[in-house]
Amino acid sequence: MPADYHDGMLAPLKELYEPDGALELVQTMHDDLGRKRRDLRSAVAAGDRVSAARVAHSLKSEVRIVAADALGHALEAVEQVLKSGDFDTGIATLETLLERCEILFQRLREATQAG
Repeated sequence: MPADYHDGMLAPLKELYEPDGALELVQTMHDDLGRKRRDLRSAVAAGDRVSAARVAHSLKSEVRIVAADALGHALEAVEQVLKSGDFDTGIATLETLLERCEILFQRLREATQAG
C-alpha cells in the first residue's frame, strides 16, 4: 500500500488553519470516515452508483486539502468508474482507498497532536 502521508503535509495545514484548526480539521476528517463507510454500505446494498460516487468525491476533496495528490487522483478515477464503469470493481477499489484514507488521517492526526 502506498504511503500517502509525508511530513511536508503538516506545515501548510498549520500555516493555513493554525495548529488548533489543523488538528480539528484532521480529527473531523478521521471521524467522518465511519459515516462515509455507512453511506457506502447503503449505496452498495441499493446498487446506487450516484451515492457511491458521492463518497469517493467527498474523500477526494478531503485528501486534496491535505495535498495527498496520488490518493486524490485514485479517488477521482474510482469516482468515474462508479458513475459509469464496473460497479463491483469500483466498490472494491473504493474500499481499499477508504483504508488508505483512514491511515492518512490517523497519521496526520498523530503528527498534528505531536506538535
